[in-house]
Amino acid sequence: AATVYMSFESLLGAAVELAHLPTYDPFNHTTYTPSNLTAGSCWYFSVAAVNDVGSSAFTPVYLFSTALDTPGPPQNLHSANMSTTTCISMLWDACTTTGGSSVMQYELQADDGFAGPFEVVCLVSCSSFPCGCTATLDRPNVYRFRVRGINTVGAGTFSDVVTSSTSMQGESSSDFRHHGLHLSGSAAVDTSTGALVLTNGSHNVA
Repeated sequence: AATVYMSFESLLGAAVELAHLPTYDPFNHTTYTPSNLTAGSCWYFSVAAVNDVGSSAFTPVYLFSTALDTPGPPQNLHSANMSTTTCISMLWDACTTTGGSSVMQYELQADDGFAGPFEVVCLVSCSSFPCGCTATLDRPNVYRFRVRGINTVGAGTFSDVVTSSTSMQGESSSDFRHHGLHLSGSAAVDTSTGALVLTNGSHNVA
């Protein structure tokens, strides 16, 4: 019986592993599944067998790539502390992973203020973080928000749900109906004023 070793290395040479495979059985295929590889990355693979006499030569090197995936959840979704009776500004940090493909847009969703279904309130392209957008609403109320990234594969995992409210200023929320300001483009925070600025894109009121 022989011991089989597999060498695999990233295309950029960033990681190398010598894997010890189970004892080789000439009548069955020996398999090995590397774990914790980055989505959308390329890897070189080569295999050699070792017995009591010594080691064989490694096989020719083969190049394989892992599949692309949707983005991981964005982090740190929170209110920008810039709410009015009709507006709430929300900020978030980048996705935990891109899935091997650039995140093209972030989709912020909110419920209707009465724990109803979530709806999209804005889509933004983010070049720096924290990134965010402002939703305009009809009446003061408390809302649930969540955000996710979108890449070439599709929409990713949602962030944790966060609750935020408009400024009340004595107004009743009993007859609230949500429709929202929809943004499309890039948004960033002006660090000198704390304002959320739409840097590239458009908006429309639904």
